Amino acid sequence: MPIYAQVSLTNSDSLSSHVLNLGFMVTWMVFVVVAVDGLDSLYVLVTYHCIGKLAVCSHLASNINQHTDEQYILKLIKKHLDVLDLIKVSAKFYNKLNSVQLCVSFGAIATSMYNMKLNFEILLIVPLSAALIQLFFYFYVGHQLSSMNAQLQHSIYGSKWYEIKSISLKKKILFMLMMMQHDKGYSVMGLKTIMNFESFSDVMKQVYGFLNFLLNVM
Repeated sequence: MPIYAQVSLTNSDSLSSHVLNLGFMVTWMVFVVVAVDGLDSLYVLVTYHCIGKLAVCSHLASNINQHTDEQYILKLIKKHLDVLDLIKVSAKFYNKLNSVQLCVSFGAIATSMYNMKLNFEILLIVPLSAALIQLFFYFYVGHQLSSMNAQLQHSIYGSKWYEIKSISLKKKILFMLMMMQHDKGYSVMGLKTIMNFESFSDVMKQVYGFLNFLLNVM
C-alpha cells in the first residue's frame, strides 16, 4: 500500500513534494528490508551455532566406551548444558518472532489463495510464493535443530556407555538421557509443538481449512 507524505508549505503536485514522497518511500523500504533480513540472518546464525554445538556433543557421545574417563564425560555434559542454555535463551525471543512470522505468513497465504480462487492473476503468485518460502524456511531451520537434538540422543544410545565400570559416570550419562526426553527447539505462540516438518504440514492443513471456510462464507 503506497504511503504518502506531504509538506504543508509545498503543493502536492510540485516537484519537491514528489521528491519527498520518493525519499520517504525509499528510506522506509530500506529500513524494512534491513530489519527483516537482519532478523532472518540472526535467526539462522544463532540456530546453526546451536546445531554445530550439538553436532560436537553428538560426536563426543558416539565415542563413549569402557575406556572413557570422568573428564571426558564431564566435558560432554558441560558442552551439552551450554548449548541447552543457549537454546533456552534464544527461544525466548525466537518463539515470539516465529509467532509473528506464522500469523503474517498464514494471512498472506490464505488471502492470496482466496484471491486466486476468485480471480486468478499471475501477479498473485509472487506474494503467495514469498509467504510459502518464508514460512517453510523458518520451519526448516527449526527442524534442523530438533533433528540434531534427536541425533545426539541416538549417539548416546548407540554408544558403549553401558561398558563403563564407574557407577557415577553411568549416572551422569543417564542424567543426560533424561534431559533429552523432551524435544529442545523453537515453538510457536507458547505451544509445546516444536517447529519441524510435521508441524509445518499441520499449519498448511489449517491454511487449507481456513481457505475453505472463507470460500463457503463469502
